[in-house]
Amino acid sequence: MKPYSIDLRQRIVNAVKAGESRVSVAKRFNVGYATVRNYLKLDVLGALEPQKKKVRPCKKFTPAALDALKAWLEEKNDLTLKQIQQRLAADFQIQVSQPSIWDRLMAMNLSWKKNDPCGRT
Repeated sequence: MKPYSIDLRQRIVNAVKAGESRVSVAKRFNVGYATVRNYLKLDVLGALEPQKKKVRPCKKFTPAALDALKAWLEEKNDLTLKQIQQRLAADFQIQVSQPSIWDRLMAMNLSWKKNDPCGRT
């Protein structure tokens, strides 16, 4: 999900500062109460901008493992994350979580999603 725009964040903060209750602001802008509370805290700090997602590289992946991962998906592009996890453990003795594998695949711009069975892409 994309972060809310800075404009919306500022309008939420301004509405609360103008005297409207946090609950009514949340309802009016269709956001959660916690979102309103968090934006007010961020406003005090002077940083309403959304934070960038931090993708930390997994140190367990070796260059050889990354090359093998790419080769596996080129030869058979419908491997599940669990199958990839098992192959990494068997071939390279690397114990990584499935979300770590997913993050690595996204960072490498690799996709293994099959086309729609009806022929649509």
